[in-house]
Amino acid sequence: MTARRLSAYGLKMGKVWAVSSASEAAEEARQYVNAEQAKRQQMGLGELPSLGSLFANEYSAGSRTQAAILAELGIGDSDLLDNEEFWQNYKGGFALGGGHTVAMRAVSEIPGLVRQISAD
Repeated sequence: MTARRLSAYGLKMGKVWAVSSASEAAEEARQYVNAEQAKRQQMGLGELPSLGSLFANEYSAGSRTQAAILAELGIGDSDLLDNEEFWQNYKGGFALGGGHTVAMRAVSEIPGLVRQISAD
């Protein structure tokens, strides 16, 4: 029973790591795209963007990020495919996002797992 609990826990944490890493990687990559777009727009200090333009910018950045990830997988093409800084942000988000989430989940869930194993 102990081996079954441990393998189930390991599988669960593997899924958490994969989803969290992919999500954080995409978020970091999108933030890079947003920053690059903001640099190009050179907004003035007194100007505040409208809510609609913020939504449009987020949609645009998300679309470009998704296109780059798909292009890396061989589906389509993207202007970000050869952008090393974009991919460094993506890889950093993947590594740190999954690691942090798994570490926090492990710290919070291991005491319960130990109690369950002790009760067996």
